[in-house]
Amino acid sequence: MLRRIRESLALQTALLFAAVTLVPLLLAGTLLFRSARTALYGEIVSGLDSRVALMRDTLDARLAALRGNAVAWAGLDVMNDLLADDLDKRVTVVFEGLKRDYRMDGEIYAVGRDGRVMAASAAAAIGRRFDTPALERVFAGAVVAEDQRSPIDGLPVVSFAVPIRPRAVDQVVAALVLEYHLRDLSRTVLAGAVALAAVVRADGAIVAASDRWAPELEHAPASVREIGPFVVASAPQRGEYEVPRLGWTVIGAADRDEVLAPITRVQRISIVWGLAGMTLLIALVAAAASRTVRPLAAVADTADRIARTMNLSLRVPARSADEVGRVARAFNRMVDEVNDHVARLLEANLEMLEVLGGAIAKRDSDTSAHNYRVTLLALALAEARGLDRTAVQALMKGSFLHDVGKIGISDTILLKPGRLDHDEFEIMKTHVVHGTDIVARYGWLADSLEIVRSHHEKYDGSGYPDRIAGAAIPLAARIFAIADVFDALTSERPYKKPLAFDDALALMQAERGRHFDPGLLDAFATIAPELYTRISQATPEALTVILRERMRDCFFTATQSPSAPSDPDPGGPA
Repeated sequence: MLRRIRESLALQTALLFAAVTLVPLLLAGTLLFRSARTALYGEIVSGLDSRVALMRDTLDARLAALRGNAVAWAGLDVMNDLLADDLDKRVTVVFEGLKRDYRMDGEIYAVGRDGRVMAASAAAAIGRRFDTPALERVFAGAVVAEDQRSPIDGLPVVSFAVPIRPRAVDQVVAALVLEYHLRDLSRTVLAGAVALAAVVRADGAIVAASDRWAPELEHAPASVREIGPFVVASAPQRGEYEVPRLGWTVIGAADRDEVLAPITRVQRISIVWGLAGMTLLIALVAAAASRTVRPLAAVADTADRIARTMNLSLRVPARSADEVGRVARAFNRMVDEVNDHVARLLEANLEMLEVLGGAIAKRDSDTSAHNYRVTLLALALAEARGLDRTAVQALMKGSFLHDVGKIGISDTILLKPGRLDHDEFEIMKTHVVHGTDIVARYGWLADSLEIVRSHHEKYDGSGYPDRIAGAAIPLAARIFAIADVFDALTSERPYKKPLAFDDALALMQAERGRHFDPGLLDAFATIAPELYTRISQATPEALTVILRERMRDCFFTATQSPSAPSDPDPGGPA
């Protein structure tokens, strides 16, 4: 009898517990998942806008680099041979070499004023005649960019036509045409950033698209955020800094249901296992409560530590096979996915950094080796002075992009072979302001502003643009100035031979306290011999390998563990 009473009381208590807790828990879970879905949707929209804008900027950078290549190649000395009889042997060889060295699928050719192809990377095109309004504009002195089909192979291309003016005559004698196959945009601009992405023309026609693409997105108005199951973002081409305006728009989309599927799946699993757990609680309320609190506390503690330290290597122990163990494993899978997403986003940012830095370098040189060397030299000095990981990351970004503002300087000044006059030099000095405006638009690059703006400041206050002196110059800019000048002195340039190591270091010591921070220069002098052998004398291929390894070590390790406390200013006089 007493046993039946006890069982009845236990049953009543369990039922009362279920009635009191089940409904609120279900409501709370519904609100929680709804809030999570809303928050994740907001992240989808915000992240999609950023990634589409990044693809648009990458597209502009690619077009700017191609235009810069065409302008530079039209000014090569070999173009003087266009008036010689054997031009098809010499200029054609140059075109073939440029196509091979730059790994271009499109053709490069020169068209005379009579419309005849005078030299070409495709020998079969020599002698053919082209007569288009665009060539007439080029012969009038304009640089023309067109979205068209190649007259040589019939494939869709964007072509850049540039006037050729040999020194022997004071007129345009031919047009250099550089073609870039639009199919290459899929792997150079659209690859990886957004699952569904395309570049479209004003009439909705596809220029290039990712492997996954939904045709109903092609005519999406810029103001529309949703089309069916897709969240949509678009970014029209801006055409800034001499990038040709082609009327293109970059469109990116994310499948809302696909992105929210993990939350929906977790919600369903949570409901099923919640009900199962509630049934178990009816029989084992007291025992199960004690057993449940401990692993839940571990989940909460781990989540709190991840939130405070951003250490995505932390995981929740998931030894049990019950609901809490499943939640722990689901939490661990979520952390894995977040970690993977962070790594992919960081990889995209680093690739963008390398591409943009290389594009700027190629405007006034043939290689990115200078960027690589100064970055490695600056990193070595920073580490010798004990800078923390965050400061080193900022230094690496700024070193890559220190001259990004030169994209706003006209070719007549940037590519002038002789010394700049006073007015030209004043214009050239504005590249640091242009660079500040450019990197300030992208939050991930904000910490590179110090180098971009202040790398031409001098320790005695005679630099530009702000004429600041001493410790008022950001530490990163003082470090970079030493690396930049050392590389300029010890590397070969079109207008000079490299200085010997001892001569270069002697010249820099003469500027101690005037151009350079004395303490930092002394520190650099102790490590310079090893850096000169390992970095300054390295091949471009070796530099690429070394720098990419350093980039991965510096940035990807930072996503796995917290950075050490920052030293406010390890520089300054020793």
